[in-house]
Amino acid sequence: MRYVATTTLLLALCSTASQALQVGSDNIELKGTVVSGGCTVATGDNNKTVDLGSWKPSDLPSAGSTTTARSFNISLQSCPAASMVAIRFSGQSVAGQPSLLALDSASTASNVGIELKDKNAAPLALGDYSPVVTVDANGDATLEFSANLIATASPVGAGSVRADATFVLQYN
Repeated sequence: MRYVATTTLLLALCSTASQALQVGSDNIELKGTVVSGGCTVATGDNNKTVDLGSWKPSDLPSAGSTTTARSFNISLQSCPAASMVAIRFSGQSVAGQPSLLALDSASTASNVGIELKDKNAAPLALGDYSPVVTVDANGDATLEFSANLIATASPVGAGSVRADATFVLQYN
């Protein structure tokens, strides 16, 4: 991906320069790569709901307290065989805590965010890529994650919890 962006920038700069001043002729070598189609998200994993469970405010007694993490997977198909794939989650973050996913406006709980974790149970900040997974010979890969509630302040107010995250795949 970075190579394509660099090539585009180079072409734009060369185009502007050639319009401004044409003195002699130079050679520009243009390079690129044609890649097979990207991965597709398996049916059922593209609009996934992860149930984080029901918890009492006393289960989150102070800022930084967390609930038990709930596991979820995102399965990919039709990836280039033997490639490596990672996912980056994005969404509205908690004010002052950009690594945590904020609750949406329909949520009624307060002082709570959602923490995403990678397959090793390490926190996965919004905007960071997950550890890579190798695609198998059939073009399939499964990325493992978990999520939990985290108190962002005290006291936590009871109510509904909902948030949306989107993800981007990166593979090579």
